[in-house]
Amino acid sequence: MSSRKGFFFVVISLIVLVYIVGSLTMWTRTISLHEQQISEDFRITNLEFIADQVSEDAIDEFSEISASYALYVLNNHTIEHPVKRGDNAPYSYISLAMAEMMNNGTASGDYFEDGVGIEYDSRDVNAYTFSGFFERLNDTFRNTGVYVGSKYVENFNVSYGEKVDLINVSFDIYFYAEDKNQLASITRSISQDEVISITGLADPAVAREFKQRYEARVRKPIFITDEHPSLYSLFGENDEIGMGTGQGWFYGPVKEAGAESGEENYHHILLGTADEIRAQKEWSSYGAYIIISNETEIENVGLETEKPFIVIDSKELENIEFPQCGKEKCVLFVSENEQGTSERDNPSRMYDIEKLRDAVLCAYYIQDPEGPSYLERLMEKPFEPEYDRTSEEMQFGLSTFLVWNGLNGEIFPEMEYYSRLDREFFNEESGILIRGMPGCKNKEMCSFENEYLGRFRLSQEFIDTYMIEDVHTHIPCNSGWGECEE
Repeated sequence: MSSRKGFFFVVISLIVLVYIVGSLTMWTRTISLHEQQISEDFRITNLEFIADQVSEDAIDEFSEISASYALYVLNNHTIEHPVKRGDNAPYSYISLAMAEMMNNGTASGDYFEDGVGIEYDSRDVNAYTFSGFFERLNDTFRNTGVYVGSKYVENFNVSYGEKVDLINVSFDIYFYAEDKNQLASITRSISQDEVISITGLADPAVAREFKQRYEARVRKPIFITDEHPSLYSLFGENDEIGMGTGQGWFYGPVKEAGAESGEENYHHILLGTADEIRAQKEWSSYGAYIIISNETEIENVGLETEKPFIVIDSKELENIEFPQCGKEKCVLFVSENEQGTSERDNPSRMYDIEKLRDAVLCAYYIQDPEGPSYLERLMEKPFEPEYDRTSEEMQFGLSTFLVWNGLNGEIFPEMEYYSRLDREFFNEESGILIRGMPGCKNKEMCSFENEYLGRFRLSQEFIDTYMIEDVHTHIPCNSGWGECEE
């Protein structure tokens, strides 16, 4: 009986022991699985936290910086190495080049006419590419055991913006975050649409043409203003502001008699009655005169001079508002007859030419369907394209005037007779001298080559197209009124 009890006790003990061992094993395994789940949850949470730090705002801010720098580098590179034009998509090589530059700081030579590609230095790679951007992020996240990287950029496209001075850059960027053991990872994608301004960039086409044709280094920055939306806007129906009689022609600031004389009176037009003019200190040193008189015959005005002048009736003068030119008032007047002749009573006209002067002297770029667009200017021979221009290229076409110190016939004799509108200049179209413009403010100045700016010219086609007949008729020097050259 006692032996049975002993056997039963042993069996019960074994069962209890097996249960205890099994329970401990299950508990240990449960704890292990729970710890693994906690570890997995922690990794995922950590990855998501790190990925969230790469926000759309952060990507957007860096994308604008990266795209702007890529366009700047590409722009300067195409001065000597123009980009190819795509057969089906005209700007496909521009897009490919910028995509590579933004991603890793290179652009294949396959995208350029002469096979010369682009490669950033290590500092620019770090500062302006996505590879550098994510590398800097990894330096920050190094102690978290998480690595962040850019998988790729795709759907990259460069196109025209809403305005002629803007370029759109759009793309999708894919990036990932993974733990150092590669046990967990997450992938994110962000679509970007950046608007890049071309303001201030050197015109690559103008620089390229001057280097190739004249071995000259020219950097002409691109500036666009809403004040001159088209070439037509440079001329208006009200540009003829007055009329009278007189002789010769002259452009300059108007100074009223009685004002203090300066050292450069010969650039100014003195305004007043004959008596007021004669009373002005050094009155004969002024370049020209606007004489206020109610007399219709010049002999009765009472002022003898061989310099250019126009006689204006006092009532007519009340309706004249001289246009602003900086801090002064300026005007161009043109008479039918020559200065210093016996015939001094012929018709004369006064003109406001400040819109044209502003566009020329400030070197603005103006929307012009006949001119190459900015993206075309990155390519070879944009002024004489061997391809059919798209309607979009015509919509965003630009033209500018070429006027600056050193651009004159003394240094470049062949340039002396070209129109200064860039698309006409580079096609060697001859131009007509324009009164009141650089190098041609009066007959004496217009008779000699200006050693700084040359003499400003525009083609007959430009004159016929943009200047208004019966309003601007006598501004060009071939109008038949007062000669421009001695």
